[in-house]
Amino acid sequence: MFIKKDLRKINEILADREDSREELRLGRRSGEFKGGLRVICSPHNIPALAQLRSLSVYDNLLTSIEGVGLLGNGATALLHLNLGRNQLRTLPQELGLVSTLETLWLDDNLLDEFPLPVTELTRLTELRLSGNGIPSVPAAIARLTALTTLALDHNELTALPPEIGALTALRTLLVRQNALEALPPQLGALIALRSLVASSNCIRELPRALGGLVALESLHANGNRIALICPELAALPRLAALNLANNCISVVPREWTEAWGEVDAATGRMTGGASGGNVVVTLIGNPIVAPQRPGSSTKKTREAAIEQMNE
Repeated sequence: MFIKKDLRKINEILADREDSREELRLGRRSGEFKGGLRVICSPHNIPALAQLRSLSVYDNLLTSIEGVGLLGNGATALLHLNLGRNQLRTLPQELGLVSTLETLWLDDNLLDEFPLPVTELTRLTELRLSGNGIPSVPAAIARLTALTTLALDHNELTALPPEIGALTALRTLLVRQNALEALPPQLGALIALRSLVASSNCIRELPRALGGLVALESLHANGNRIALICPELAALPRLAALNLANNCISVVPREWTEAWGEVDAATGRMTGGASGGNVVVTLIGNPIVAPQRPGSSTKKTREAAIEQMNE
């Protein structure tokens, strides 16, 4: 769908009495913003934004969003805020005053820590922090229980906090291209989760608690160091895609071969199982010697994988 760009200057938009200003697309106007939000977030302009529901200030070379709190406390009805592709290193505490926010985009900024003011926005359903330099997620993430989408890919995360298990409304979790060494077992509490993307990390094992993800439809953990895989994944009722390509898997659990069949050496996919091909399992790029045969135990499978990890 083509959306015509508003060519008017910001002051002209704000002065137009016939414009409801429910949605403002003000991306790529760095010359007007001059590094901050004062051109719109000033006491003089706020009355003109009473009906504002969606604001995009994408790619404006912003280094500060001082004044953003003026959009809160009932002054606007702001639901969606896009601050992506700017040069923000920190966020002011006043952001927490915009309590009506449901979606917040902070992709591709210069954040070197998780912005704590975000945890005050308890109505958020979508939070995107991809493409920053965030090394950790605080325990306060547990406050954002309305989240359905959490994007933390392309950061510097080495772990996820156990408190992430409190986000039981979460449907999509994106943590690819970080430095994660493990996935916390508390992820198993995310009973609404449909998509988990943890590709290109340093993960060595898939926790057995992932068997509790009863709504899971796709799991992408390719490009890690995974040697231990949980048999419980074969019982997930809605799983349609499992990508574990380019890991360190040498043994496939019996439960997997019963459900999904044998590994085809040519395609790296499992075929011929009881699921009838309804689940696409990709294992190409793993040193799989042979699938686990009926009669052998899951314990032996894990012991073999542990031996490989310690070699």
